[in-house]
Amino acid sequence: METLHEKRQRIGYDYADYETRLSLSDEILKGILDEYISLHPTLKALYDDLLIKMPDQEWVQTRLWDEVLEDLAIEISPQEVVENQEEIVLDFYESIFTSSLSLDEGKTVVTIKDITRNCDITSLSYVFQSISQSNSTTLVNLSENILWMLDDTRLNTIFSYLWNLRSINLSRDGLASLDDTRLNAIFSHLWKLRNIVLSRNNLWTLDEHWLHAIFSHLWNLKNATFSSNNLWNLDDTRLNAIFSHLWKLRNINLWANDLWNLNESAINAIFSYLWNLQSARLPRNQLWNFDEARLNIFFTHLKNLQSIDLWGNSLWTLDVTKLHAIFSHLWNLTSADLSTNLLWRLDEEKNIAIFSHLTKIENIDLSWNSLWNLDNSKLQAIFSHLGNLQNANLSKNNLWNLDDSYLHAIFSHLVNIKTITLTESDTFILHLESLFPHLKGKIILKS
Repeated sequence: METLHEKRQRIGYDYADYETRLSLSDEILKGILDEYISLHPTLKALYDDLLIKMPDQEWVQTRLWDEVLEDLAIEISPQEVVENQEEIVLDFYESIFTSSLSLDEGKTVVTIKDITRNCDITSLSYVFQSISQSNSTTLVNLSENILWMLDDTRLNTIFSYLWNLRSINLSRDGLASLDDTRLNAIFSHLWKLRNIVLSRNNLWTLDEHWLHAIFSHLWNLKNATFSSNNLWNLDDTRLNAIFSHLWKLRNINLWANDLWNLNESAINAIFSYLWNLQSARLPRNQLWNFDEARLNIFFTHLKNLQSIDLWGNSLWTLDVTKLHAIFSHLWNLTSADLSTNLLWRLDEEKNIAIFSHLTKIENIDLSWNSLWNLDNSKLQAIFSHLGNLQNANLSKNNLWNLDDSYLHAIFSHLVNIKTITLTESDTFILHLESLFPHLKGKIILKS
């Protein structure tokens, strides 16, 4: 069985990212750990057990559990596919596919495993021809298949059958180890793609020509995931080789790319082409390290966004001018994820700098922000601007600690609310519904 260390090597795990985390303050590191828990609820029991066995101060100082949770997140992280789709798994290590392969109706996700273990041309042709002839296949998951071990003949055999494909997952496939001939053998056939996942492929190591070999064929993309690719290491020329072709993008995921390291021209090289962007996921990009000028350039390009994800960016550390540089451009937002940002540390002026621009917000995630620490005026500075809110996640905020006047500062403003997610007791929920009858039947309890 493959060890975790072997898996780390195979997926190109970035140890430099861990070294960066070692230099973070204890408080920011604690926030990052909370982010893992909020993203991976299955870790919660283990996390709680670790805290019991090792006191807070000790584990924060050793930085041990940050690495443990990173490993576990790698192990259990779900594939980025559309929810509620059925899956069929084709394992090349266990089978030789020459006959009797049936892709049932409704099996819309096809996951390929261990393709390098048994990659004779006959099997490859049979499998991928069957996929191409299936009317129900909407996504092919080729993640973690070490495609760089395949020659251009085999890559052509695979991808020539996928010319009509709309969605593909190529995360952790070692694309950085492929030369431009083999990259062309993959991507020249994928010009109809609408959705792609390219996470953890060390794209920052590719030169301009190799990046062009990938992205010049992907002009029809609508949704792209680039998480954990160290894009901050790319210069303007190479960033242009990627993003100049992606002007049709509607949704982008740039999670954990340390974008704060980009200079003004590099920021322009990414976002000046993304004028059709409607949704951006930007967690773990250390926005607190941006200066005001770069924040303005960054978010000026995102003024048409309808949805943004900024969890885990320590917004509490930004001053008022930086917060204004971000949120003054985001007045079209209808959805925002601001979870795990220690918002309880924001003063009233900073809260206004954020939330006064979010008057169109219909969906918001404010979980893991210790809102119970806020006084009445700070709560008013947040929720008085959210009158259009329809769906709110306020879990992991210990709201049961608030007295009725503070609860009034939150819930009296939510007149259009449809659902509220909380992690309080049944007794507290009943109390809340008695205070605010318009909430009755609208509260979702989350464990």
